[in-house]
Amino acid sequence: ANAYADTFFRRISLYLYPPSEGELAFTRNWWRAAGAHELAHWLHLTAAAGVPGMLVRLFGDAYAPSHSVPDWLSEGLAVYAESGLSTYEGRLNEGFYDAYLAVRVRGGGAPSLSQASFLPPEFPERRAPRLFGGEFMEYLALTYGRESLAHFVQAYGSSLASYLSPVLPLAGLDRTARLVFGKRFALLWKEWQAWEAERAPRSASDQEASGRYWSLSPPVFWKGSLYFTCSYPVPAGPFRQIRRHELRALAPETGEERVVLRSSS
Repeated sequence: ANAYADTFFRRISLYLYPPSEGELAFTRNWWRAAGAHELAHWLHLTAAAGVPGMLVRLFGDAYAPSHSVPDWLSEGLAVYAESGLSTYEGRLNEGFYDAYLAVRVRGGGAPSLSQASFLPPEFPERRAPRLFGGEFMEYLALTYGRESLAHFVQAYGSSLASYLSPVLPLAGLDRTARLVFGKRFALLWKEWQAWEAERAPRSASDQEASGRYWSLSPPVFWKGSLYFTCSYPVPAGPFRQIRRHELRALAPETGEERVVLRSSS
């Protein structure tokens, strides 16, 4: 199940097959949720006015300033948009994002801005921009008003300085953040970290996050053992990973595990 917005060739594509499980399956209408997510990408990435707007009219949407923003910003806005359709749709309403952040905060603190920007080889891996960015955008909307997100997109898309963001964020991203929110993103991110720490539930039965596996399938009981699949990344070079997948068997009486099958696909 997937979809994408292609601003270079001016099209939005939704895959025909809907999700059957996982965070994407938490929706009343897959087409609506996926369409809203990709439309949010489109409106964000093509936003341009002033001098950037002239460049877009002359050379195409590829020259819009928002193509240079980090993934946690673009994906975060789209996740926030998809989750605003209904309380029964969207990844911010599904439960996993809030639960993971609560465990992470209790175990050592909310993720840093660098962890969201550079995706170190640790869980939640490729989901990090959507998870961290979506939760961060929700915080900004609750604290500064939903309109502030739209104002940021409009102001960023109309500033010639936005093109400097990849090499000089202080002159691009942070300039617009100070204009709209009154603070640069590093300070806004610290505020969000503190906010998450305050709202994380605490109880005597708190469990720490396990680092043994990354993704687990629901277990199946067969002939006295629990069988499940797990997958995890293996570094394969700078900014590159490959995934390993295992079928494991767990003996409930002893807790002993064994690998039945290991594969790269």
